[in-house]
Formats: sequence, structure tokens, C-alpha cells
Amino acid sequence: MAMAQVRTTCVARRNGWTQTNRNARRNRTLVQASGPYAATVGDTKAKFYAAYPKPIPSVYNNVLLELLVQQHLYRYHKNYEYSPVFSTGFCSVFDQVMEGYETEEVKAIFDAYINSLEESPEQYRNDATRMEAAAESAGSADGLFENAETSEALNQAKARMEQGKFLYTKFFTIGLFRLLEKAGNVDPASLDKVISHVGISKERVTSDLGLYKGILNKMAMAKELMQELVEREKKQQAEREAEKATKAT
Repeated sequence: MAMAQVRTTCVARRNGWTQTNRNARRNRTLVQASGPYAATVGDTKAKFYAAYPKPIPSVYNNVLLELLVQQHLYRYHKNYEYSPVFSTGFCSVFDQVMEGYETEEVKAIFDAYINSLEESPEQYRNDATRMEAAAESAGSADGLFENAETSEALNQAKARMEQGKFLYTKFFTIGLFRLLEKAGNVDPASLDKVISHVGISKERVTSDLGLYKGILNKMAMAKELMQELVEREKKQQAEREAEKATKAT
């Protein structure tokens, strides 16, 4: 299993989220000075580990920590404002990253993660569920501007952009894409319509969505490798036990 840990660690470090470690070091002073709690990245990590002290396999843990560092920087930025679109994006990422993990532990990890950022796990989940249901009800990209729930969220983001207070985040972008998925329109024209309404750069959105898909692909490969190694170890263990039993008789 040592080889699995090395390989999965390499996979996690090759993805685009590793940039957050360098950003965290460069921005530590800024993070300490901004936000209502003036927490450091170390504070947030410590809270997470205190709330969930159980070991997490590296294939999951490495990516979770990269996400946590990135979200910490968002959380304590002076322009940060919680958004149901942001929570929708985060929940989508978290659920796909943790796919295949022990179901009974996923909620505990999720709660520890969000609580470490001094936010509400219940609000994240409830808003994500509400927004996805609203988008599905909207039925199209145009419907997102007519549905009361989704239009309010999009207009709030647009207003902050016009005020110069909008904080661009990968999770917000992924949240927009998730709403389009639920609405049944993920074509480029529909995506352009939504991001143009908010005022987000198309190049940035395209880059981050590509990065997000790449992360999921690498995670899937790492999980598959880990599963193969686990199955191989089980087979070898069974063969060793059978050999011992044969010699004993």
C-alpha cells in the first residue's frame, strides 16, 4: 500500500489546486489581517483535524486539504460573501471528490470541513439542494433568469460585480455550471449567457471548468489504482493463508 500512497499523492499534487499552497504562503499575512475572524490557514486545518481526527486515505485527503486551503483564502478575503451558488459549486465538488468513500463518514468529514471555516454545513447543504431543485424547475438557461430563487442569486452576484465587490471563485463558477446541468442546458451558448449576465470573464471560467474536470479524471484514476492494489493485496493474502493451511496439514 506504500506504492499506492506515493502514486496517489503525486496525482493530487499534479492537479491545479496545488497552486493554493504557494498562494497560502504568499498571502498568509493578508489572510491574517482580513475577515471577521482573522484566522490563519493553520488555524483552519487544525479545526478540521480536531473535528475529524480519523485518518483519511491520501487519495482523498490530499485533495481535501488543497480545497480547504483554497476555500480558506476565499473565506477570509475582504470581498467574500456567502452565496447559494458558491455552496452549490462546493457541494458538487465535494460529493464527486468523495465518491466511493465510506458513506457514513462523508457527512462527518463534510461537517468538519465547513465548520473549520466558521460556516454552517446545514446552510451549505440546504442551499445547494434548494438551488438545484430551482434550476431543475427552471428547465432552461433562460428559465434561470425567470425562476425566483436562481434569478435572485444571479442578480445578487451581478450587483456585487457592478459595485466592484464580487470575489471570483472556482466554486461559484462550478455552481453556475451545476445550475445549467440541472436546467438541462450545458451548451457553450447557455454558459456564455449566464456568465455574461454576472460579468465574469469567459476565459477564466473556461480555464477553471477544464481544471475541475481534469481533477475529477485524475481522482478517478487514483481511486481505480488504489482499488486494484487493495484487491491484489487481498488476493496475495488469501494465497499466503491457503499455503500456510496446506503446510499445516
